[in-house]
Amino acid sequence: MTAPWLRVPNFEGLRHYQTSRLWSPWIKVHDRWLEDYRFAKLPDREKLAVLLIWLLANRCGNLIPNDSEWVTFRLAMDAPVDLDVLVAKGFLEPAPAHAEAEAPARSEDPGRPRAARPPRPRRKARPAAPEAPPSLGDPDGGGSDPEPPIPATTPARAAELLDRFRRREPL
Repeated sequence: MTAPWLRVPNFEGLRHYQTSRLWSPWIKVHDRWLEDYRFAKLPDREKLAVLLIWLLANRCGNLIPNDSEWVTFRLAMDAPVDLDVLVAKGFLEPAPAHAEAEAPARSEDPGRPRAARPPRPRRKARPAAPEAPPSLGDPDGGGSDPEPPIPATTPARAAELLDRFRRREPL
């Protein structure tokens, strides 16, 4: 009997940081894999599958269904991924029996499993910006020379300014 779920051994070594989310946006791949004899002996197609399975394990919380067709689809591989070979060579291992209860639900759309998250707290409304202090030059406080409004730039005006800039004319 085969295990329904697989996992990547020593997966925590691939994660850059611990997060409360089910998956983090990236994993780290050390250059020591170039020196690893088991990895070097794999055919190129299986090396690619191992690297992509690490990414898939990152998204699936390190619980991958033992379903070669599903894994092949998720990795966008053109040839079937032989999970039994990767298990035999130690790149995957059967997940413990209790992992099935903790596994993310698979939907008909084999997209990224979503973790149940608590609702985000609503942000408090920012207080209104204080009004600008009155101008010191005007006794009424209204300001004698207000800043001119910035004109709205239309595509025609932008083209005109660009043309003048190219001809080195003052703007």
